[in-house]
Amino acid sequence: MRSEHHTTADEFDLASSWRRLLVSFERAGTAKRIKVRSHRHDRRIAKTNAVRDWRDEY
Repeated sequence: MRSEHHTTADEFDLASSWRRLLVSFERAGTAKRIKVRSHRHDRRIAKTNAVRDWRDEY
């Protein structure tokens, strides 16, 4: 999983191959929630950067 922010422990567990089985069986639905939260965080950072770049131009 590629992210624009510092990877959290949950995201690392989700992306590491040896933990995929554990995440899928013991924490059903958690993988989806972690991905949604991560992508939301990335979009927020991208939006902030876009606004900052726009302000710098004008």
